[in-house]
Amino acid sequence: MTGPRRLTHALAEELVSASLTGDLSGSEAADLAAHLAGCERCTATAAAWADSRRLLSGIRHVPAPRDLGARVRTGIEGGRIVDTPWYRRPIFAVASVGALAAAALVLAVIVSLPNATPPVASTSPQPSGSAAAPSATATGEATPTAEPSATVQPPSATLPPDYRIEYAFDVPGDITQGSTVTLIDQATGDMVRTLVPGQDIDGGQPIQAALSPDGTWLALRVLQDAVPREVVYAVDLDGDAVIELGASMLDTFAERLLWSPDGRFLVTTLVAEGSGDANVTGFDTQSGEVVRLTGTGNAYAASWESDTILWMSLAGPEPASYRFDLSGGLGNEGELGTSAPPVPDVFLPTLSPNGESVIFWRGPMAQSGAGWTFANGGVLNLASSAYLDGETPDVAPLFVEAPGPIAVARVAWAADSDAYAVWGLGYVESEGDARSVYLGHLSLEDGRISQRQRLDENDVPDGATVIDVAPAPDGRHLALTVVYPIPGDLAQPVAELLLVTRNFGDEADVVQRLGPTEIWVGPGIYE
Repeated sequence: MTGPRRLTHALAEELVSASLTGDLSGSEAADLAAHLAGCERCTATAAAWADSRRLLSGIRHVPAPRDLGARVRTGIEGGRIVDTPWYRRPIFAVASVGALAAAALVLAVIVSLPNATPPVASTSPQPSGSAAAPSATATGEATPTAEPSATVQPPSATLPPDYRIEYAFDVPGDITQGSTVTLIDQATGDMVRTLVPGQDIDGGQPIQAALSPDGTWLALRVLQDAVPREVVYAVDLDGDAVIELGASMLDTFAERLLWSPDGRFLVTTLVAEGSGDANVTGFDTQSGEVVRLTGTGNAYAASWESDTILWMSLAGPEPASYRFDLSGGLGNEGELGTSAPPVPDVFLPTLSPNGESVIFWRGPMAQSGAGWTFANGGVLNLASSAYLDGETPDVAPLFVEAPGPIAVARVAWAADSDAYAVWGLGYVESEGDARSVYLGHLSLEDGRISQRQRLDENDVPDGATVIDVAPAPDGRHLALTVVYPIPGDLAQPVAELLLVTRNFGDEADVVQRLGPTEIWVGPGIYE
């Protein structure tokens, strides 16, 4: 007989919602009870939802106005709805009096909850009605960038990542001594899993990490010490297995660790040394198989549409993207088949978690010594995901005014499907921007990026390079991994994990360091 399942915060919140309507099975109720016994964050969520449901149950139903249909038709005919870009349209064009009353009551319940700002190491933020800044000392107070002052402010409590990675040596400053790579629970400081370079993995700095949706596997990309290449691993957090997917040359477009929504498959792109050929490799947690899915030399993993439908892109003078069906498993090497016609002039479509929006590249590409790039500059675009199905919704350049012809950049969505981060910009004919990070929101202005969405100048310390960004689920916080230059051949590489609280209007961002100093800390991981 097995014990309760280990739940992620996201799955626990789904079960909390189902418990309010009595829809849990006996095993699900036991799983939830076990999780709530040790998780303050989900316990607070359960209590708040229960109170809200109790209060809302007393609201009487108010019928919609009799002239509602006429008002909607008038709005459509007058162009007030159809001429609005898709990413600025409200979810509801109109609201009944009853709906507005319910929303007001929910807001009152949330604001009336106790105001508690947790310490840096807490992952249990409480709803707050104030705009109190975190109590920890900030590492950077910058001249704030302007944001629309009329925008509703996100919750004020800090939201650090659920986990962080630490890379430390037995003898600080001496890379010839033994070292460890450890996954740390940010809330408790407990070690979840420790890896020993030379035994479990090759030596090197962890530069990217992704937790499987079910919380049982960790994907890890490690930059090797001796040579400029990366190695990708899948680490079993409930067992001892460490699976190597392969090595890759450094390529910004290849740096995606993509778990399928059900947590079964991990896919990534590996760029072969010497040839620069890029191909997609997959790992099946059920079978334990590692399979190279493509053999074209110009294939990149883009994003998941569902548990079994994966978007991949083929780079080239005329790049295109395809849906691939993995419902039958990974199959044999190079035999992966498409499930739909290609979408031309779309490279690396990055779908939002809710599947409604997509950010993608356009432009001709050329092969370089390591992978592919936009030799003359590419354009990042924002659109409804319906664009990938051949429909013609609004498509707009992601940058209102790009700082220059962009050759490469990295993009990541927040779990709320509203916020997204862009960083690691490289330009065609000028030095890349290693410090700038942009945090955009579909709900702000026209949803695109201007200089107002750039983090404050001093959020990233002088001399540091941003190598990874993890947007928090609330769309306001980001966990930045920043690395410093190595002062000597035998010096220990140092990175810091910074939690940035993005502020609005005239208020500067607040930056906190997470974890110890003088070692490698990062990346941060949100469940």
